[in-house]
Amino acid sequence: MPFAGLRSAFKKVSPLVSGLVGALIVGVVATIVSLSFNFSESFSGSTAESELRVLAYSSFTSSWGPGPTLAKMFEEKTGVKVILLQADDAGLLLAKMASFPSDVVIGFDQLSRPLAKRTVAWKKHQVAAPRFQDSEFLAFDWSPIGFLYREGEIEPPKDFQDLLSPRFEGSIALQDPRSSSPGLQFLNWLALEMGEDASFEYLARLKPNVHSMSGSWSQAYGLFTRGLAKMSFGYATSVLYHQQSENDHRYKFIFFPVRHPVQVEFAAIPAACRQCEHAREFMKFLVSVEAQTVIMNRNWMLPVNADAAEGTPFEELTKTPSLSDEVSSTTAPDSTSGNGSGAPSVDPMKLLKRWSEVGL
Repeated sequence: MPFAGLRSAFKKVSPLVSGLVGALIVGVVATIVSLSFNFSESFSGSTAESELRVLAYSSFTSSWGPGPTLAKMFEEKTGVKVILLQADDAGLLLAKMASFPSDVVIGFDQLSRPLAKRTVAWKKHQVAAPRFQDSEFLAFDWSPIGFLYREGEIEPPKDFQDLLSPRFEGSIALQDPRSSSPGLQFLNWLALEMGEDASFEYLARLKPNVHSMSGSWSQAYGLFTRGLAKMSFGYATSVLYHQQSENDHRYKFIFFPVRHPVQVEFAAIPAACRQCEHAREFMKFLVSVEAQTVIMNRNWMLPVNADAAEGTPFEELTKTPSLSDEVSSTTAPDSTSGNGSGAPSVDPMKLLKRWSEVGL
């Protein structure tokens, strides 16, 4: 997601007109229910034999993201041309599939994957996944998520309770969970740590300290990087972006004394794929060292293939005790539960419905 001062660190989200947000949930569900009936039909004859259609979120397909480089590398390796299709926000992938039939879909996370599995048929990818195993959804990158701040501007909060302190009034940039996957991860994190009722009570108490509730992660993080907010919910790996791309070491990730959520991104092959074998080749390529290195340095996420991170600052981040302990206990994605932090997730649709009702 591009905007001034921060390029490829901005992932997975795009601005969403606020008036459409309430209708999005209903619209997405209504659209995807029909996918299993007309997806195969709409895909028939839609792509040439030598083309592989890959649907992904906008910052993955953008010129500064990993998509174009990966597409070129794969074509040079196999002779198969990759057509990148943009889905804007990762949360819109399922809805976009109706308009853009694809051989590979990139960008689901643990909270969107269950709905994807219920509403669309997927092929087994037949790839030996380096980690976060799932027979249909292949993990290709991941990152711990939490709050970030700039050193010297505030004394960071020590825990959720401290985050309620009046010294943070109007300081926190958050994301609307109805249109932002990190926003939904935050809401799920609170529900897991506090219980559903207590989490919404906590959010009501937190409201005075919220600077803004943006429709996307890039919007919220942009307010933070421009100095309009003192903290933002986001990715631990963004710290590496600031250090390596901007030589700015002020950005810090705040470690709370609880389990931090870990967002894992997945790619999958729709059962209605046309170039199914090429899709499997692409999936295998996606977790190769060369592809993982591109993803690591352009998507600013941790690689699932540890060899790609060896000897880099990314490797050091994976060794941080408070994070690596949680990652090692991650619930297997093939389970019906699991949010990537070693604990079951709360029903996302239930959380979103309640969020809409309380008007946060």
